[in-house]
Amino acid sequence: MIYKLNSPLKPNLSLFLLILLIILNSCKKDNLGKEKLSNNELTALKEWQSKNFDQKSILFSSMVPNWNNIYVNELKDKIVYEVDLTSTDNAFITNGFLSKSDKNNYLAKSRFKLLLFKDSKTGQITDGYYMTSLSDEPVHYTQVNNFTGYIYFYNRKGNFVNGWIFDAGKALQAISQGTETGYRESVNAGLKEKINMNDFGNGRIQVSAQQFCYTGQTPIYGESCIQPEGSQAPVCSTYIKGYNYTRFCVDVEIPTDGTGGLIPDPNNPRGQQPVPGTLPTAPDDGTPPKNYGTDPNCLNCQVPNSVFDQLVADAVASGLTVSPPKPNTVLTTPDGVTYLGTITEIRDASGNLVASFFTPNATAGPFTTGYQYSIGNKGPDGTGNPNNYTPIFYSPSGEPIIFNTPPLLTGGGGTVTYDFLDEFYSDEAINASDINLNLPALALPVFTSNGYNIFTSNRIQSDTYTESHPVSQKIIAYNPWIYRAFIGANNTSVKYFHLVSKGLAGKDGYGKSIGAIGEGLFAQRVTTEYPTSPGGNMRIGYWAGSTHIDALQEHFLPKVGGMYYGIMINYTDIDGNPKQQKMEYPDLNHNTSMEIGRIAYEVKTLNVNKNSVETLYATFQEGVNQTVHRSKINGVNASVLVFDYNCWMKLMSSSYRQSVLNTISNIYSIKNSSNEQVIFIRIEKNLWQDSNKAYFDLIDKIKDL
Repeated sequence: MIYKLNSPLKPNLSLFLLILLIILNSCKKDNLGKEKLSNNELTALKEWQSKNFDQKSILFSSMVPNWNNIYVNELKDKIVYEVDLTSTDNAFITNGFLSKSDKNNYLAKSRFKLLLFKDSKTGQITDGYYMTSLSDEPVHYTQVNNFTGYIYFYNRKGNFVNGWIFDAGKALQAISQGTETGYRESVNAGLKEKINMNDFGNGRIQVSAQQFCYTGQTPIYGESCIQPEGSQAPVCSTYIKGYNYTRFCVDVEIPTDGTGGLIPDPNNPRGQQPVPGTLPTAPDDGTPPKNYGTDPNCLNCQVPNSVFDQLVADAVASGLTVSPPKPNTVLTTPDGVTYLGTITEIRDASGNLVASFFTPNATAGPFTTGYQYSIGNKGPDGTGNPNNYTPIFYSPSGEPIIFNTPPLLTGGGGTVTYDFLDEFYSDEAINASDINLNLPALALPVFTSNGYNIFTSNRIQSDTYTESHPVSQKIIAYNPWIYRAFIGANNTSVKYFHLVSKGLAGKDGYGKSIGAIGEGLFAQRVTTEYPTSPGGNMRIGYWAGSTHIDALQEHFLPKVGGMYYGIMINYTDIDGNPKQQKMEYPDLNHNTSMEIGRIAYEVKTLNVNKNSVETLYATFQEGVNQTVHRSKINGVNASVLVFDYNCWMKLMSSSYRQSVLNTISNIYSIKNSSNEQVIFIRIEKNLWQDSNKAYFDLIDKIKDL
């Protein structure tokens, strides 16, 4: 119902101002609860955020939107929804490296938000950003007023876009996106001379009147906590989640919105016209990080062995765990080249890998003997630590310690991997004379070939495909020996090979697959050699306790005219020429009319082009260790190390030749109780070539299954 006033309305200035104030304030709705937004509006915001923001970005992966605390900012042509983010790992940002005493201060000053932009005309959500600020006071989008501090914007993937430094509402400096490469260029000697920096990288910078641009590095921190058994309180450690690389251009005019203030818009371009002035000193009370290494621009990247002991001692003193050095480790750089050396791993109280250091056995490629090289914290297979977890720890003098990785090892973003050569740290420590073969008496062969019964492994992987699986059937149809090697392998499987074919496995997938294929092809070759009568058994991928035997050949040795057959060993000389040797007394305890003599084979299938002589020598040493070990297992009469011909020739043409010859002389002197040689070397031609061909043939057959 509409009522008509009987008397005219008299002007009331106070009432008018009150109404105007109400109208103006109605455009800014602070701390709106969930109930104050319509269900449809709130649902649209949540769905857009879920679909368009990367939930796994390094900085924001641990943050949860607080949909009960939304600030609505109505601008001229858009509505901006500011959604507070709650960090589950106490993440915070800084303007430099952190000192112990400053953690709580930065934690209190760090604020994180989602920004969701909606077009006022269409009502559609058009864009979104992350916004963080570092200040004693909160700040809203475009409402800098008297704000003092830092504002940073990140795109939906969590990558830094731009930022601003404010003092009492006035923009002092625009910050643009930088790169790690730019950072390294900024800290070179030439630029330091131009900029005359003091404690560069920690916020204290003095710049001459000339225009320069430089890139700084600031870490993003988080907190990891564990609850020790029997403890009332959790034990927490601060770690670096990642880095911001921020670019500053000195003496560049800062654009304004025309009212004396700057709109900190992630889409707003930075000014490009130089004007007189200098860059102000950014406040930072942090202690510069400690560097044990030789490169001032790459923290702890290359540490002399003489200093590494102190780094280890400081790490242990800070509560970290340092592994015993592990020799005979093969490291693979992103370009596929391998190097032999020793690995030392550093872990935090939760077992997370902080850093790995590698020292080479010989100077080669990017490595020089006498130094420890930081190779990152991704672990042996290069896939660990997906969020770049990098804890920070402190020396006894309170200096923060972090680890960089030398750019020469990253190969443009590649990953370093390493292999401990498992046998050096597992079954080689076992007294092999205590191991028995325990061959199953009732087992049936899966097929026969040239008078041999072919048996599958006595320990099939649980996480693999069944024999009836389409992938298994394709491999069997191509070569059943290769299939038996895959299901009896100690580090791969049919299922894993299928993942390799689709590009879904680790970068070691090729090496593991080639190893299994080589074992299968070699076992097939052995059963075609003289003598094939009176026949025998071939067991591919046989397990004796915790020891894996690549191929176990069994000769039937019947008793004829009071004499038993002997075992014929097929091996080669050091030049790869075939040789044979007969063992007359493989078993002195004859009690049946048919005995069995057994030969264990250790097969090494390597690519000569992708392996350095250091790696080949390490593989040879490992193979010798394994072969001697197998020869001592109860029931094994002889043991043969099989090596690819081309790799062998490369090794024998190197400076390791004499060491190899000495080793061969030593192992050939090992005899049984009848003074017969029990260890042999076999140089196998075309082993890798044939295995490589089979690998790619099979990849083509199974990749689309």
